[in-house]
Amino acid sequence: RRGGWLAPGDFCRAQLSATDRVQLHFNCDITSLRPSDTTWQLLTADQRRFEADAVVLARGFVGEPGSTEECASLRPQAGQITLISNRLATSRLERPFSKKRHYGIPLDNEQTLCGAANYRTVAQPPEHERDLANLAGLAEHLGADQIDPSAIVSSRTGTRATTPDHLPVVGAIPDQAYFESAYASLHHGRRGETFPPARYISGLYLINGLGSHGILASPLLGKLLHDVVAGKVKDEQQNVLQLLHPARFIVRQMRRKPTDRKA
Repeated sequence: RRGGWLAPGDFCRAQLSATDRVQLHFNCDITSLRPSDTTWQLLTADQRRFEADAVVLARGFVGEPGSTEECASLRPQAGQITLISNRLATSRLERPFSKKRHYGIPLDNEQTLCGAANYRTVAQPPEHERDLANLAGLAEHLGADQIDPSAIVSSRTGTRATTPDHLPVVGAIPDQAYFESAYASLHHGRRGETFPPARYISGLYLINGLGSHGILASPLLGKLLHDVVAGKVKDEQQNVLQLLHPARFIVRQMRRKPTDRKA
């Protein structure tokens, strides 16, 4: 009851307003990302070119085979949210709630956002049955028999990126071919066996798999990734970074017998 809430858009704008060192480029269709000597070059569909010492990939679920994010074993989690008009609903939500996989958020424009029907695949077009499930969750919280479906203003779907262990991935992107070669004998599990140091793709980093906790976790994860890129990782950060390591799923596969590894 003493908790609070925030508007994600306002939160992000507040973070950006705290610095003049960030340049934003919207609606850029990046068609090429390639290394060039000591930097990375990004080319857009309208032939704009950007160059950077480091690139962080944070583009959510990518279902393309062979994508750079493939090491993270990302999985899609789709969800559908429903917007209703308070004027057309018999019961009104006064403050946000989250309970039994349902939530509701009162907005400033006499509308309420409720959700979120979810399913383990990429997002599909909104379905009326899922809107009704969202309304049922809101009605249960309000102690109402039901919310009239005529109060629905609109609905939309989206896809979140999750991981097999439900933890995000943060850090340098591993050289997957090197991992699979250098650590091919991990499945033998011999004590005292030593392995060469890991290799990563220079200047390329990943932050992804935040699922439904992005606005809560991203400030901490952003700080962790900053320290990784800047080479300023502290001893107390090491355990957390190991838990979130982008190569952890490759290593888990290599620890299995070749016949037991997933394709």
